[in-house]
Amino acid sequence: MSRLTFFVDLDGTLKTEAGAKGPFEVNSLNVEVGMNKFEVGIRPHIHEFLQCAKSKGKVILSTASGRRYARKMLTAMGISNYFDEIVTAEVFARGISNYPNCVFIDNDGESGELKMSKMASSMGRTVKRNDLWIIDTFDGDQKDTTMLELIDEIKNIDA
Repeated sequence: MSRLTFFVDLDGTLKTEAGAKGPFEVNSLNVEVGMNKFEVGIRPHIHEFLQCAKSKGKVILSTASGRRYARKMLTAMGISNYFDEIVTAEVFARGISNYPNCVFIDNDGESGELKMSKMASSMGRTVKRNDLWIIDTFDGDQKDTTMLELIDEIKNIDA
């Protein structure tokens, strides 16, 4: 099997608005993007997750947010070095390159399916439903068992 390409969502998947849910004493930070200020809660196992995905293939940030916001968040979170590329909503609308063996990781099934279908139509191929992995939005649980289960899933891939 050729290496995978992981399209990983940002908002709700890798981070959440810290004021929205749960205790974020350890994994929160404040980020300014232009005139906007965000209190961000970061998943506790984010580095382990991204290292694991990177060991199996390419890791691409797939976000409905703009490029400036995405870059600022990745840098503030200390994870920008894991990503091979940033694919924003504008890029999906124009069509993107052909990525064989894709996996989309998102906290929102509807959003993930929309990204998958746009990519598939721009490549002239179909993307299977099992190419979308849904992960619960991080709610401040320091154990973050949902992320640990996803890491185990990725480790068990033969790539």
